[in-house]
Amino acid sequence: RGQRLEAVGKIRINRFDDRATSSLPPQPVRVTKDKPVKAFFIDNKAVVPFAHAYMKPSFERIHLSSTTGVHLYQARAYPIQFDGTQQTREKICRLLDQHINNVLRIDRDAKIIAFFDMRPSAVWRKNNPQAALITAAGHQGPQSYFSPEHEQMATSELRKTVRYLEDQAYGSRIFAYHLITCGTPDSVLGGIEDNLFEKNRAKLTLGDYNPHAISAFQNWLRSRYDSLPALRKAWHQEQITFESAAPINKVLTAVGQDGGVFRDPTAPGVGAMPSDYFEFLSGGVWRFYMKLAAAVKQETSGRALV
Repeated sequence: RGQRLEAVGKIRINRFDDRATSSLPPQPVRVTKDKPVKAFFIDNKAVVPFAHAYMKPSFERIHLSSTTGVHLYQARAYPIQFDGTQQTREKICRLLDQHINNVLRIDRDAKIIAFFDMRPSAVWRKNNPQAALITAAGHQGPQSYFSPEHEQMATSELRKTVRYLEDQAYGSRIFAYHLITCGTPDSVLGGIEDNLFEKNRAKLTLGDYNPHAISAFQNWLRSRYDSLPALRKAWHQEQITFESAAPINKVLTAVGQDGGVFRDPTAPGVGAMPSDYFEFLSGGVWRFYMKLAAAVKQETSGRALV
């Protein structure tokens, strides 16, 4: 056995800047479009579109990152997800507070990208079954991107959080907001659980059969076709109306022309329904993103990138 070690004092290495974060006047930010190489344009300077990001930030990692010459950092609220409650929103704000202030204590030239996971929490989804995607078999999937409850909750929580961040001393250091949600395969094309390892084409499910999703599709058709006769001609269905038009799963999942994936819109029993529905459906997530982006733009007076 060696001699017992006893603490005789404390040593503090004054390596990082603990001063209060200073704010900056709002600066113009944009993405260059007329250059062969894309870049952020911040403070009238082209900046390489690269940012440091950490799942578990530390002073040492941030310090090393600050020596690279790249002063863009992603502050992540992940893995916390909004659930419509003030308690969770404040938890997200505290986490971002900690990340952003830690970065700015070390790198005084830092600019921040605030990162949000916009998928609703499992608790919110459980408490709001009416906002779920519905498969062709009637099963609940992830959230529906045509649900007004989901859209309202996500937009409201995002607005309140952005408003909080913009009001902080470091608010002007946040030049962009990075938002993520489900990818298309597990959000608007019918979910992944029903189709997982399914070899029987007749049991596949495509689409969202939530009543709000069906209503959104019918409204989309009204904007696509200027009259009911035009819809009936395109769909090859003499009895169809804008009120009764809906996706037909067995047609959507049927084998395409010559055994491929493409559909013949002139074929009997097919018409333009599959192509119309796939075009509508594939835009579900990006239309959701556009609404969130508009909210961020409004809360930042158009200053921040999204």
